[in-house]
Amino acid sequence: MVLLWVFSFYYLPAYFSQKRFLSCFFSAYLFFVVVVSCLGLYAYSCYAVLGKSHGVLIPYILPINKSLRVSGIYGQPNLFALVLLTGVLLFVYSYVHNKQFVNCRFSILTYLPLLTVAVTFFLTGSRSGLLAFLASFFILIWLVFRKRYLENDVQKKKIFIRVLSVLIVAFIVAVVLNYWIAASGVRALAEPGNSLDARLVFWLSAILIFLDHPWFGVGLGNYKYFLSQYINQAYDLLGFVQYESMGYTKWAHNELLQLLCECGIFVFLMFVGVLIVYSYQVWQFGRGKCNWEPLKLFSYLFMVPFIVQSMFSWPLRHPALLILFFTFLGLLLSQFKFEVKVFSFWGDYLRRILALAGLVFILFLGYQEFQLRLFADRLRDGNVKTTLSEFERLVHNPYMKFPLLLNMTPRYVQVAMRDQDNDFARKILPYTQELATLQGAHWQWFNLSVLYHVLGDNSGAESAVERAINLWPVEKKYWSFQHYLNMLEASRATGRPLEEFFPIPPGGAVEDLEGLFDFDDRIKVNI
Repeated sequence: MVLLWVFSFYYLPAYFSQKRFLSCFFSAYLFFVVVVSCLGLYAYSCYAVLGKSHGVLIPYILPINKSLRVSGIYGQPNLFALVLLTGVLLFVYSYVHNKQFVNCRFSILTYLPLLTVAVTFFLTGSRSGLLAFLASFFILIWLVFRKRYLENDVQKKKIFIRVLSVLIVAFIVAVVLNYWIAASGVRALAEPGNSLDARLVFWLSAILIFLDHPWFGVGLGNYKYFLSQYINQAYDLLGFVQYESMGYTKWAHNELLQLLCECGIFVFLMFVGVLIVYSYQVWQFGRGKCNWEPLKLFSYLFMVPFIVQSMFSWPLRHPALLILFFTFLGLLLSQFKFEVKVFSFWGDYLRRILALAGLVFILFLGYQEFQLRLFADRLRDGNVKTTLSEFERLVHNPYMKFPLLLNMTPRYVQVAMRDQDNDFARKILPYTQELATLQGAHWQWFNLSVLYHVLGDNSGAESAVERAINLWPVEKKYWSFQHYLNMLEASRATGRPLEEFFPIPPGGAVEDLEGLFDFDDRIKVNI
């Protein structure tokens, strides 16, 4: 699909004029946004009437519905809000500057598509989306007041005011719906809750990672592997964050900070420079230092939602939204004049060598990913135990080592605990120890504690569960397991039966005591 999309953007314009091609693209995108908005309203209605769904709402289209917030086709409100906001901005451009798109009479049917999309957008309850919305329309309104946009066209100003009125009505409708159904209002205006505290922890953790690796960072995509080593230090430095906010995540929820800790200071300064140039150009246009066509202005505005929301979420880490970002970026770049430069013989030769080297490198990485995919397919089709030999072969590959340790050792621990298989537990013990030492997340120390318990190493189990408690003292199951280990040790030391330390369930036996802890459900499986 990605290759087809890129191919169409390079191939189709050769047969259509730019204006016609953009018109077709805008119409198709607006149709797509209206359709997904209707799907979002359907999900909202399902939750309002039936509550949380027990499975996907529509296979391959709408994922499970977990809350009243509209999460749409991406299953995540912030990501869905970004798509809807770009649609709202494109509707504004189409209403104001496309005479065939709307007549000038105020008809509710004329603006119904915009109303549908805007209501769905506000029902996502995305605070980062709301900030992006306010930033986008602040720029537009500021340019109108400075007479840099719609300065000599009264009719277009009237349409613009009508569009703003529709957006205000959409906001009111969303507030009324939420108060009527859940008495909550628009979540974007509610208390920030724990998510803001969690973001502060993630941001400060990214800064701490950068301070230890300032020049070249820890490598793209490696923030999630280093987070657990710094999250407690970030919590201690902040001092006011609730412990329950200290979750684990793959992303820093701030693209600049993620690039800072993963790529180092040089890449960070390069991207900051791009943002400064972008902001300066908008400022220069607002001051009248340059003149833009409306399409160029809105091409700049389409970047605002991505920039703002990437400071609070991770839209540029989602493949579909990344493609959308480069699509609108290409629209912006197409508004500038291009210069054609011809490579010299040696320059063209070097370019081909670099392209070939890049292709070989991509094929190498693709082969590694293909091996991981084959391993995952075998894992789904067969017994988990039967994959251990292949796991031991692949785990020595540096590219695959950490993903395999991270995803497979919890599964193997779960199987060893379920089957009480000492031989299997002894084989996976070195990998579980390596993972706990390498990343050191609290659930990894707990998994190691469970594995020691299976092998009969009570002292190792107590030491590992104590590390888990020190990292995450709010988890009751860690305390319960430590208490169980202490009572087990007391039983061995005194010679008294274990049932004297624990109550036996009615009609149960001593063997049922270990089942009280429900280890299978308590072991963290990170998949």
